Amino acid sequence: MTRLLLDSSIVIRFMNGDCEEYRRFADADAIYFSPVVLGECLAGLRDNRRDRNRREKLFRILSLPNVSIPALTAATADRYARLWQFLSDSGHRIPANDIWIAAHALELSATLVTADRHFSAIPTLPLLLEGD
Repeated sequence: MTRLLLDSSIVIRFMNGDCEEYRRFADADAIYFSPVVLGECLAGLRDNRRDRNRREKLFRILSLPNVSIPALTAATADRYARLWQFLSDSGHRIPANDIWIAAHALELSATLVTADRHFSAIPTLPLLLEGD
């Protein structure tokens, strides 16, 4: 079963008109949106004049049958804490939201699809790095 969790960097590409970005993942059995990713995308839409068109694209993705928004759980919080400690101890600082996103992907046994290379500092995270 192919499970993907899309990072904001990938979703933003689609909202900005790169439809090929989404088509490549449409065959996945499950596409997950972390509430953290959704929050980042919605926050980005609040101060942009192209909001309406981009917001429609976002909700078009969210309405597809293989897309879901699983809740963050206490297990996610525990993974977040362990990842934060690991990254801190190893000298790899990444944005806090990205630690939440990685923790959620791990909890869901999903591959994280992202353009952000700093996620590769998490050796246990299944990762699909997309070119910039």
